[in-house]
Parts: sequence; C-alpha cells; structure tokens
Amino acid sequence: ATDGSWAMFLFGFGAMIIITQMHGLGLSRNVRWGFVVAYAIGVLGVYGARDFENINWLINIPMAEYGLVLVIALLIWLPLAIMARRSQSAGADPS
Repeated sequence: ATDGSWAMFLFGFGAMIIITQMHGLGLSRNVRWGFVVAYAIGVLGVYGARDFENINWLINIPMAEYGLVLVIALLIWLPLAIMARRSQSAGADPS
C-alpha cells in the first residue's frame, strides 16, 4: 500500500495491543514500558518522516474497534432490557 494506510493499520492495531492485550500477558513493568516506548518511537519515526501528515489515522482503528464493540453491546443489551421490563410488568400485582 503506497498510500500509507499500512501505518494506520500497523499503529492502530499496535495501540489496541498496548491498550488492551499487553497487560494480560504477565510481562514485567519494564517490558511493558519498553513496548510503549518502542511504539512511541515507531510512531514518531514514521509520522515524523511525513511531517506528521495524517497522524489522526492513529485513532481510526481503535475508534472503529471500540465503536463496533459499543454497537454490539447495545444490540445485545436492548432486547435483554426490553424482555426484563416486560417480565417485571407481567409479574406485577394489578391490585
């Protein structure tokens, strides 16, 4: 991809790994900080070479992922909330 979208995907999914996955691997604090520093150096190196053009692409992948998770959660929660409300109103004493 000569348009630079590879950087969006590389650093976008890299951010997802650093934000959500890295902490469950049992790595020491120093190793985790090493990953964060390597990520930051990579971002500065790649986007700095482009005069920070399209640096906003860094958030595209995480925003899409978290946005999709929110939509799926709402699609699961809404029918459950409706069914719970109906079962409460059906079991209510009319007196």
